[in-house]
Amino acid sequence: MIPDIGPEGGVGTMMLMMDPPQHTRYRKIVSSAFTPRVIKLFEEQVRRRSAEIVDNVIGRGECDFVTDVAAELPLQAIAEILGVPQEDRGKLFDWSNKMVGSSDPNISWIPTRP
Repeated sequence: MIPDIGPEGGVGTMMLMMDPPQHTRYRKIVSSAFTPRVIKLFEEQVRRRSAEIVDNVIGRGECDFVTDVAAELPLQAIAEILGVPQEDRGKLFDWSNKMVGSSDPNISWIPTRP
């Protein structure tokens, strides 16, 4: 069993670490930002970024799929949605890994991104 972590524990306040009914209440609040209509506004940008990521990998002739594609596309999309400049997406990547994996030894190996 995993003990409940209060607000003083840090990660206990993130939606990712919440259980219903608290998680359900917060999810209802943020879900309006992820409706099909809102996501449609980002569709063309995500398609363009997807093509750029694949073209970059093809141009290099090799890649680490997890790092260069599977992590990069959602990272770029999240940065776009949150209004984070693309050149700062490495910071977003590092911060999110530190928040989510701060106490997980299996995540501590994840390298920082440029």
